[in-house]
Amino acid sequence: MEYIDARRAEVEQALAAILPPMPHCPQVVYDAMAYSLLAGGKRLRPILCLASADAVGGDRAMALPAACAHEGTVARDAGEAHTQFIFLQRSNARATSKSYA
Repeated sequence: MEYIDARRAEVEQALAAILPPMPHCPQVVYDAMAYSLLAGGKRLRPILCLASADAVGGDRAMALPAACAHEGTVARDAGEAHTQFIFLQRSNARATSKSYA
C-alpha cells in the first residue's frame, strides 16, 4: 500500500505542475481546470504505468509524463473546463459557479 500511496502522490504533484501559471489564464478558467484536474481519485492508470516502468528497470521520472497522459484527465479535463466555462458564462445559476461542476 505504501508503494501505491507514494506513486499516487507523485502523480498528483505532476498533474498540479501541468496547470498553466496564473498570469496566463483568467482566474475562473484556472479554478475550473484545477477543480477538474485535481479532483483526485484512485489514479490507477498512471500508477500502473509507473509500476510497469519500475518492473522493467525503467526510469520512473521518464515515465511520469506518460503516466499523467495515460490517466486521460489532461485532455478530457481541458474539454470539461471549456464546457464548464461556457456554461458559467451563459447560466444565471450562480450556485454552479462555486463548484465548477
